[in-house]
Amino acid sequence: MRFVVICSVMLLVACSGPLKTTTPRFDGIYRSQSGTTKYGPVFDYLRFYPDGRVVSSTLIGTPEQFWVSTFKDIQYQSKGRYKLKDNRLSFVTLSPNSEVRYAGYMLSDITLELQIDSRATDYSAGRYYVFMKVDEEKLPDWVRLKTLKIENNGDLKL
Repeated sequence: MRFVVICSVMLLVACSGPLKTTTPRFDGIYRSQSGTTKYGPVFDYLRFYPDGRVVSSTLIGTPEQFWVSTFKDIQYQSKGRYKLKDNRLSFVTLSPNSEVRYAGYMLSDITLELQIDSRATDYSAGRYYVFMKVDEEKLPDWVRLKTLKIENNGDLKL
């Protein structure tokens, strides 16, 4: 099923003609399933900010749980700055224990195709990330207030 979805997205992008330069969306997260455990699926999450920052994490959880975690001072959260030129997207995220390089393409504002290379684990893979809008109704009040601050004046410090 996943293969069919990925092929459908690629076909849609290929048939739609030249892709206009786009930017990542900031009202949600990009998610790719990276595995499964006895507790459920494991997802890689990416969150982009208008000022060029990006936060990444791998966890078992919902998009809303990842969104909330980006507001907390989590010591091991990976952070970096992204570069986008002609739909080529690249960034390196750093945390105290890892360095992960990402390079690839924005196929659309809701689909990313990225090659991931982890220096800490020597893991390397190609992944498709799909955008998911975060349901603000599921967020705690304190997170909604901080989200408004970011949208109005970019106060969030990472």
